[in-house]
Amino acid sequence: MKNYELKMDRYQEEGKEKYLDNYIFEAENHIMNNYDEVMKSSKATCMYCGYSFNPNEFSATIECIPDRDGNKTIHCPNCYCDAILGDKSGYPVTDIYFIARCTRLWFNGYSRLDYIGFSNERIKWVKIEVD
Repeated sequence: MKNYELKMDRYQEEGKEKYLDNYIFEAENHIMNNYDEVMKSSKATCMYCGYSFNPNEFSATIECIPDRDGNKTIHCPNCYCDAILGDKSGYPVTDIYFIARCTRLWFNGYSRLDYIGFSNERIKWVKIEVD
C-alpha cells in the first residue's frame, strides 16, 4: 500500500476520465522516430520531466539518436529522455492532465514530474571525471 503522495497524483486521477488508457498508449507511438514531426511543431513537451519548448529555438542543438534505418528520435534538451511529444502529433502536449496521464502510464510513477512536480528550473548537469 502506498503511504506517500506523488506530485502528479491529483492531475493523474482527474485526467483518467478525460484521457483513457488507450489514448495515452496510442500517443506513445509518437515518441520514437519523431524528429520530423517534432521539428514541425511549435510546442513540444517532455513527458518525463515536463519541460516544454519550441523545437525551432533548439534546432541547432537538439539531440537525437538515429536508428539503423536512419530514423531520428528527439531527446529532451533538459533531461535527455526520449519522451518528447510535439503538438503536430495531434495530442494536447500542454494539458497538465494529459501530461500527468502519460508520465504515470509510461513511467509507472518513476518520473521527475512525479517526484518533483513542474519546475521552471533546468536540470544542471555536471561533468564527473574518474581516474
